Amino acid sequence: MWWKEIRVLGAEPKRPRWGVFSRCRAIRRCRCLLFVLIVSLCAFGARGAAGVPGAVAGIDFGSENVRVAVVRTGSGVSVAVDEHSKREAPAVVAFVPVGDGGFERQFGHAATAAAYGRWPEYAVRDVRNMLEWREGESGVHRVGDRCGVQLASHQLLQFTDLEVNGMLLQYAKRVAENAACVDGAADRAASPETHRCGDAVRDVVLTVPAWFNATQRGALVGAARVAGLKVLGLITANTAAAVQYAMDRRVQAQQPQHVLLVRMGARGITASVVRFRAHHPASAIGSAAASAADLSVEVLAHAWNAQMGGRVIDQRVADGLLAAAGQQLAVDTRTWRNDSRLMARLLREAQRAKEVLSANVDTVVHLDSVLNSDRDVRVTLTRAQLEAAARDVFDAIQAPIREVLNATQLSDGARSLDAVIPLGGGTRIPRVQQEILRATGRQVLQRSLNAEEAAVTGAGYYAASLSPMYRVRGMAIHEALPCPISIGIQGDRQRCSTLFGRFSRVPGSRRVTVNALAPNMQVALYEGESQDRSCAALPLLSRYRVMTAASGNGSEPVPPTTADKVSMVFDCDALGHVRLVSAEAVSEGNDSVAGNASTTLGHATNNTINAAATTTTGDESKRTIRWQVTLEADAVEVLPAPIAAAEARLRELDRQDAERRRRARALNELEAYLLEAKRYFRDADGELGRALQQTVSAEQRQPIDRQIEASERWLDEQVGPATAAADIERRLQEMRALLEPVLARAREHIERPRALQELVSWLHSSVEALRRLRPSHAVRDRRGRRHTAEPDTDAVLQQLEEAYRWSQTLPPNAAEPSSGHIRERHRQMSALLQSFWKQQHASRKNASRDADKVDATTSNAPNTTTESAAHHSGDEQTQRPQAQSRVGHSEL
Repeated sequence: MWWKEIRVLGAEPKRPRWGVFSRCRAIRRCRCLLFVLIVSLCAFGARGAAGVPGAVAGIDFGSENVRVAVVRTGSGVSVAVDEHSKREAPAVVAFVPVGDGGFERQFGHAATAAAYGRWPEYAVRDVRNMLEWREGESGVHRVGDRCGVQLASHQLLQFTDLEVNGMLLQYAKRVAENAACVDGAADRAASPETHRCGDAVRDVVLTVPAWFNATQRGALVGAARVAGLKVLGLITANTAAAVQYAMDRRVQAQQPQHVLLVRMGARGITASVVRFRAHHPASAIGSAAASAADLSVEVLAHAWNAQMGGRVIDQRVADGLLAAAGQQLAVDTRTWRNDSRLMARLLREAQRAKEVLSANVDTVVHLDSVLNSDRDVRVTLTRAQLEAAARDVFDAIQAPIREVLNATQLSDGARSLDAVIPLGGGTRIPRVQQEILRATGRQVLQRSLNAEEAAVTGAGYYAASLSPMYRVRGMAIHEALPCPISIGIQGDRQRCSTLFGRFSRVPGSRRVTVNALAPNMQVALYEGESQDRSCAALPLLSRYRVMTAASGNGSEPVPPTTADKVSMVFDCDALGHVRLVSAEAVSEGNDSVAGNASTTLGHATNNTINAAATTTTGDESKRTIRWQVTLEADAVEVLPAPIAAAEARLRELDRQDAERRRRARALNELEAYLLEAKRYFRDADGELGRALQQTVSAEQRQPIDRQIEASERWLDEQVGPATAAADIERRLQEMRALLEPVLARAREHIERPRALQELVSWLHSSVEALRRLRPSHAVRDRRGRRHTAEPDTDAVLQQLEEAYRWSQTLPPNAAEPSSGHIRERHRQMSALLQSFWKQQHASRKNASRDADKVDATTSNAPNTTTESAAHHSGDEQTQRPQAQSRVGHSEL
């Protein structure tokens, strides 16, 4: 019992009195502990089945760069690095031609060399912008039912926007898996075939621009599905940065803070006003006193300019460099614009110059061998020239800021803002910072957030909050719907009204009650707002048919008319998708009749749902009869239709890439093995080569030389781009089958004498040490007094001596026993001696403890004779040399 255990430790508690209340409390505690144990085991099993325990990711899917933040249990949110140890990857996908007539896909930094170097016509830059393409624009091709791209006018390089974005998201998924997997973090450069740790990351949160409409958001979700990802939610980049701001800062209770976030990325400019509100005092936030939602992050409004971004500045600087090069070379540069390689190079140099001018007032741009000539161009570019070239971009910064401040209708306008935070790489330009300060009337900007990584870190936290695998700090995140959603009711006449207004809180729901004008009433959802109450010009999102006619319910009478009113509930989820989730039909009168159907509709087409009929009795003078109400969903899918075809094509491309990597790996292994074989068998290089000369006869060497020569000829004459990886692996296996036995004999010829010498030397020193220890037959304390018997030294010494005699009988150049057998014998003897020394140490420790007890007893004795003290002193002096010898051996 527990009170007995406490008594052993020196305490004497009273025997507890087990009352009824104590028993109940103990039972409740046991039940709680058992419940926690069961839940933990279930969660551990679920996580183990996924490969990595509970890894989700947040992906900042930008126009120019892609960043990934991984959420892991015990590690929090961390930004992942790619195979080049970079925390961001360029949003570039390249298809580099290879010798077999195919194309090798490259992503990120590897694709940048092709996109801005040798193969610009085989690369897609700014991949996310493809989701905004429209038919008829320059460079946009029609691929199937969607807009796409055709690279280098090649028929095999026709890809839709879903496929290209899915490829880049696949790459981001691999980066997240390598960061989430323990083995992957140790070896990120390994190929997927030889180094896999399971599908670690499936659930993600993606950042989107504020100007993305429902169709573009659905296309992004479809691209994620093509990549094998499940999107938990979509969040704008500014909102994700606001989440990170809320995690790093403390918000005072009852004092809402309003923060303006201004982002200038490669694609456009976005301004957002976010309200932070704490529901508890600052001292309680993060403590046990705080509730589940102690902080709320609410986006009040967004404003943007999707046409003016950092990429426009790069293009203006590139145009200036092109004009300066034409002046120095005295040529007409109008034809140079058709040279994709030169323009890509100028764009890259312009981007570098822009980054340098953000910190310096001037820079020098060198262009070597322009147009494959021997002439170089040297251009001096100043910050004033950059500001003059991109004046329209800088002038467009203030408009979104004023628009978002007017939309929020703060009491004092910009003076009501608690902070103004710049985000995005474009805000590092001094002129951009000046325009932000001028628009807000402030003196300084708050730069507490990482301008590039705040969005991806906030997206990772949002992913953890949406995932059931994590428990995070209570934070209510309310996004603002940038594009309104309208509803159209079609009956006797068409009516169109706003369902979710602009900047409505997301997630959210709306209940709409209308008069039932027809037995089969049609409800349609549109994107946008109508000024004339007509939805004809708005894009259609989905259509539903609400059949309010009754169908009878057993003994209940069939209502003679349709329902008088229809009440519908629409839901907007974290992805920004609006759906009709429930409907209820009601008939009013003296003999009241009502119908109810509540169900969740997916994205299926022509999906018919019938609710189970129920009957409810109300007031005695009235009856309410509920009959079946049929809802037919004829939804225009927000998610694009050709997802299955895109998934199949990406699987085929993955298979081709895997086969190509397998072939390259097999070819490298075969060439390396041939070089090693020639080094040892022909050149007799190194210790192994000299051992081969001693162990391999001339007759045994002839087939080996023929195999090496045949493999060299096969590599030089027959191996080509079309050679399969299986053929190369088969040739490598044949060479290994012939050479490995010979190499094994040579290695044994080297290792056996070495192992035998190590064993003999170790046994000799160990036997000598035990022989010196043998005269001491008892363990003595630090005063040299004998207390307890030592371990059996003779038995250990006998085994070591037998092993030593066995080692002396072994010939040094014999084949048996092998070096492995000798090393195993060495390991066994070492374990035996180690166990002996542990017992020796334990005996000495016990002896010291017993000596302390004897000293305590002797000091408490009333009478001690001088003779016994002298005798004890003499005994101590007699035994001290042995104790010193013992200590010396222990140190040895």
